[in-house]
Amino acid sequence: MEVAFLAPNGTPNPLGSCSTVNFSNPLDSGIYARLRVTGSTASSTDKAFTVDKDRAVIETSGSGTLAFTGSFTGAGTFVFDAYGDMALSGVRSGTGGLAKNGAGTLTLTAANTYTGTTSVEGGTLALPAGAPLGTGALTLAGGTLALNPAAADGYSVSLPAVTLSAGSALTVPAAASSSSVTLASLALNGNTLSINAPSAGSAANRIFITGLANGPASASSSTAAPPPTVPPVASHR
Repeated sequence: MEVAFLAPNGTPNPLGSCSTVNFSNPLDSGIYARLRVTGSTASSTDKAFTVDKDRAVIETSGSGTLAFTGSFTGAGTFVFDAYGDMALSGVRSGTGGLAKNGAGTLTLTAANTYTGTTSVEGGTLALPAGAPLGTGALTLAGGTLALNPAAADGYSVSLPAVTLSAGSALTVPAAASSSSVTLASLALNGNTLSINAPSAGSAANRIFITGLANGPASASSSTAAPPPTVPPVASHR
């Protein structure tokens, strides 16, 4: 399905008068249900979205920023294929997953609870303060994971197990006084993780990776193969 813009419920709407948009993949053909938004101006919707299985692709082929404030549920994976930027303030819940593709940035701002996997396959997935991922595994497959993009002081996030399937990047700016990022584990699988983390190892930018040896990361920007060692937290052993 292709539309020029998104709109809230109760207004003239290219997605119709429904309050929920259901993506369905009945044929198991590998060709997934897709919503393409082509407009060059920013637009938003508060409609809820569901996907029954496989993947549902939400694509922006125009330059207008898209904002989604409704809920995202279902057992499939929502793929945000962003040419421009997208923002998701609705909660992603349920057993399905979430994937980021395309050159643009997807910013998550809700307290997400989904249990499926997260995959960063292209562009940037940004997690500001108060926006955790789901509890399933995280795969970095060629994109950038941007944590605390606004450098909020007191930032804290715990990430699930992280696996690289291609060279990828992690950015964590230093906060004014305190910031803490914890990875449950990190598996490079022969790939390179480029880390841009000014003041890494100090209180302003602590990055903990469970199971690594003692010692702070010594550079503000480093390429990890193997990853830099950072101070451990005893409770994470």
